[in-house]
Amino acid sequence: MKVFLLIIIGLIGKSSVVFAQQQILSQPITLSPAELPMPFKTFIERTERQTGIRFFYHPDWISFLKVERAYSDMPLRSVLDQLLEGSSITYAVFHNYGIILFKDQTFALEREQQLSRALIERKKVKQVTIGSPDDYRPYQQVTVRGRVNDERFSGVVRNATVSVMNREAGTTTNDQGYYELTLPTGEYLLQCQHASYAETIIDLRLYASGILNIEMEEMAIVLEEVVVTEESLASQNIGQLSLNVKDLKRAPTFLGEVDVIKFIQTQAGVTSVGEVAAGFNVRGGGVDQNLVLYDGVPVFNTAHAFGLFTAFNAETISGASFYKSGIPADFGGRVSSVLNVTAREGSAERWNGGGGIGLISTVMHVQGPLKRDTTSLAASFRTTYSNWMLDLVNSSYGSIENSSVNFYDGSLKLAHKFSARSKITFSGYLSQDKMRLTNDTLFQWNNFASSVRWDKTVNADLFYRVTVGVGQYAYTLNEPDPSQAFKLNYRITYPVLNIDFNHNRKRPQAFGLQITYYMLEPGNRMPTSEQSVIAPVTIDKEYALEAGLYYNETFKLGERTFIDAGLRYAIYARMGPGTEYIYRPDAPLEPRNIIDSVQFAPGELMKAYTGPEPRLSVRYMLNRDASVKLGYHRMFQFIHLISNTAAVTPVDVWQASNQFLRPQLANQLAAGYFRNLKNNTYELSAEVFYKHVDNILEFKDGAKLILNDKIETALLSGTGMAYGIELTANKLRGRLQGGVNYTYSRSLRQVAGTFENESINAGAWYPANFDQPHVANLFWRYGISRRHFFTGTFTYRTGRPISLPEQVYYIDRIAVADFPERNTYRLPDYHRLDLTFIIEGNHKRKKLLDGTWLISVYNVYARRNAYSVFFQQNEFGILQPYQLSVIGAIIPTVTYNFKL
Repeated sequence: MKVFLLIIIGLIGKSSVVFAQQQILSQPITLSPAELPMPFKTFIERTERQTGIRFFYHPDWISFLKVERAYSDMPLRSVLDQLLEGSSITYAVFHNYGIILFKDQTFALEREQQLSRALIERKKVKQVTIGSPDDYRPYQQVTVRGRVNDERFSGVVRNATVSVMNREAGTTTNDQGYYELTLPTGEYLLQCQHASYAETIIDLRLYASGILNIEMEEMAIVLEEVVVTEESLASQNIGQLSLNVKDLKRAPTFLGEVDVIKFIQTQAGVTSVGEVAAGFNVRGGGVDQNLVLYDGVPVFNTAHAFGLFTAFNAETISGASFYKSGIPADFGGRVSSVLNVTAREGSAERWNGGGGIGLISTVMHVQGPLKRDTTSLAASFRTTYSNWMLDLVNSSYGSIENSSVNFYDGSLKLAHKFSARSKITFSGYLSQDKMRLTNDTLFQWNNFASSVRWDKTVNADLFYRVTVGVGQYAYTLNEPDPSQAFKLNYRITYPVLNIDFNHNRKRPQAFGLQITYYMLEPGNRMPTSEQSVIAPVTIDKEYALEAGLYYNETFKLGERTFIDAGLRYAIYARMGPGTEYIYRPDAPLEPRNIIDSVQFAPGELMKAYTGPEPRLSVRYMLNRDASVKLGYHRMFQFIHLISNTAAVTPVDVWQASNQFLRPQLANQLAAGYFRNLKNNTYELSAEVFYKHVDNILEFKDGAKLILNDKIETALLSGTGMAYGIELTANKLRGRLQGGVNYTYSRSLRQVAGTFENESINAGAWYPANFDQPHVANLFWRYGISRRHFFTGTFTYRTGRPISLPEQVYYIDRIAVADFPERNTYRLPDYHRLDLTFIIEGNHKRKKLLDGTWLISVYNVYARRNAYSVFFQQNEFGILQPYQLSVIGAIIPTVTYNFKL
């Protein structure tokens, strides 16, 4: 009976409390617009005076709250619900006369626990406040954006993950190191993570939109440590690869050199035509169809010593981005791929340096502040003493041990910060090669690229960059034989101007203007001795202007579809002075068919081409770890490599488009499925592509390509087609890391002219010089311990096509070869194994010297891979074929790299 009475009393008491709450919270509230804005504390005091209700609270908890909207006879409950929405403040009615405001500590306690854990684990924690508590608006969405930098080298960190700890919100830095997050106002712990850097924690109080730049410290990789790595394959745009220089240094090396180009050649869809060929071929494209940029300036020859070494010293670059499909609209001028190399900036805090000493080359680099936190410098120099190596590089037709190879390259980057929002950067790169053959013929070639860049952050939504630069590629050929002594010169100089904007108010947008002015000196040859029978020849200079206007935008459709769409409008003008020949319309293009010529004055328009270049990259997330992707790009190429070899050589000629040589035009479509497994430990992908290229150039049989003032008579215009499938599997974590990829692709060409001598293979499709249907790569890195690594690469690819004579005629005892069709035979298949053993120094952060030993073996089983086939007469006067193998021996090297 007592229990029953207590229950009844309790129910009656509870009902009275509920009734009292309803009565208090039903009090009408009126606020006129003239009274606004009003601090929340003032609103409380006003309500107490008008209603007699008492409020209990801690003043600090409500100091940032404001009333900014008017009310007319609205119940107090509704007013409080609106004013406190999105904040951590809630309320409860106390008896029948009071309201208690209290703070929900759930998120605060969780945040404090995370912060304490980070400090215990000795993670880098930085406290940052953006905006002022006076700017706070409950539940208001604000944007924080900025750049993630390498603390030591002042370079950007690509593909770093910036996320809110224990929340879904997160993003990844782009190629320029920029990120953007949209969050409600409040207090957060931001995590910044990357596989090669120590995790950085930001204790962030976010009251308004603003800029937050994050510094990350490079760390030594500890085996079997669980690290959140860069953006997963499923979340990247199609056909995009960001290269990590730290990982490159652990990859197998050629002659102790870290080689960005050869690392790219191990990727699916990328190959080369020979043992040490300069350049690379992407999805059935020629080596001239790849745009290579060094701090925004194109580089025309990417190799030293005919391809034995890369043009880029790894110590000079902070990273690189490689695109083979879905190319953004801010890149133009080539139809196959883009390799965008960014030079490393010097540290703005402390001086350090290092170098590498090997059997082949030596490199030294230094970087540091000229003025702390304001001005920094980074410089590097590399040279070689590799002549001894030529004793091992013998071809099957004889030795070249009396030849010599020398090169050097140097880079300089100077950066000055005027403020947190503005910076100017000077970048310079110079290289020179000399190669003397057994007959004393001397080849010399050099690259030069220099730029000045102004970066300016206008506000939280707008950033722009202006780059003014100039590049040059030149070569000379000296023949010392007095009876035929001559000097051949060639040069192409190209100033550039890029104006790029990034706008991020609602969604990322990029737009701008890019201009390149070409000044080509196609060559001059002058005799260099009185006995020389060589006649002087000078080809007229050529001038051309290439420009592009572009716009890119990134947006989402729903929660799973991500789209990068862009449009570039290409403009090209060939300008005078110059001579344009007129040929008979009913006859093939040959010098004998010239009927007239037209002279153009300096600056006069000779020929113009324009056209749109749409770009599209679509990513649909099936789930967090799987996606399907689609990429399309259309690109013009206005400058052509004129060569009768499959690889780049120093004596190749670049030719600007004109009335007869139309610009190349490519359309490529790619689609694929991408999957990450076991928390990004494994990644799998399958991608198909189709590419069609108009106006490709092929040479006529027996064509003269050097010092030809009527070059159009030596060339034929045709159509190219490439298609294929790329399969990739990679393991990203654990003691054993690596991957395997396989590509099946075809690269075909068709030249069907109006006249018989303007067709190749009677107008039928035939394989391009670099058609290699089957290509497979296997590469790995095995951590024996925390300081010892065993790496290797195995490459296999189908032999490339060649043309061979089927008959030989003898006229007056002179052999004349008959080549019935082009590229109907193939070289033997290519395969090679390279191994490297790496010994890193101890991983203590504070030490005088950080050293690494690299013991490399190139071509482990001494495979004599064929580069080409040539013919020589034997002792009976009969032409006999020989296989040319550039490197047919094991080449071991030892290199010691160090940092101070």
